[in-house]
Amino acid sequence: MQDCFFQYVQIQDLMINMAFCQDLIQTLKNPFEQTRWRFIRYMMICTVVPFLIVVIVEIFFPDKGNHNLAYDIVLGLMLSLLIFIGMESIILAYKRLARPGVSREMRQLFLKKHAIYVIVLICLWILCLMYNYNHLFNPFVN
Repeated sequence: MQDCFFQYVQIQDLMINMAFCQDLIQTLKNPFEQTRWRFIRYMMICTVVPFLIVVIVEIFFPDKGNHNLAYDIVLGLMLSLLIFIGMESIILAYKRLARPGVSREMRQLFLKKHAIYVIVLICLWILCLMYNYNHLFNPFVN
């Protein structure tokens, strides 16, 4: 049970950070849209989807060896999605803020803060999931 909760929290944390980056993308594309409903939608998705993933893995992979392998694959996919969405948000932020009307100082400040947030988050998650990647891709383990 404790293992399931830990996996749920890991997947949920990755999804919440993906939602932050996705919200930035949506805000830059349509800055005057109300964000209240997006936030509610993001939080519902970030609560329900990890729960469903944990339940599916528990049901379809009851064997402990396949169970861990399934979680390694899920966490690897989630981290890959976070990297993709995070880099997309940095590129889109640069593209949108390079237009006239935004001062150079504000543009640099915003891009610097967002890029540091995304890069540090990705590096921290890569360090946290190194064991999972080693377990998943190490061909010398029986």
